[in-house]
Amino acid sequence: MRKALPLLLFIIAGCGDSTVKTVPVGGKVIKDGKPFIFTAQKLPPGEPGFRLEFLKLEDGGKEGLLFSGQFNPADGSFSVKTAESNGLPLGKYKVIIAKGARGLPDEFKNQFSKDKSPLSLTITDAKEIQVEIDLDKKTASAR
Repeated sequence: MRKALPLLLFIIAGCGDSTVKTVPVGGKVIKDGKPFIFTAQKLPPGEPGFRLEFLKLEDGGKEGLLFSGQFNPADGSFSVKTAESNGLPLGKYKVIIAKGARGLPDEFKNQFSKDKSPLSLTITDAKEIQVEIDLDKKTASAR
């Protein structure tokens, strides 16, 4: 038993907290130089009319997890929160955006779709990151 105790302590010590570091992320979507705002009229109940997603890019460019942003159409702001965390894990992301009801043509003509989006973002270790997504310039910049 005495020989097994150090081995058991080594195994327990090696099983520390393996949670993933996340950073709170929020910001604004900009169009025509001002916050992108719209009303959700004529949309089916429960349909937000705007989808903002962050696709994690793993090593080698492989697609990882997909995180959704909560967009506020009244002021153009958004935040990213999941059931497990408040923010995004560190790393590189492709930003995906669609406007309109699901199943109908995207009002942005798929220019920010998963396959075509020029928007990318790197989440670094910080207390909080504010992001500005400019739909006209097709840029996503973090501060």
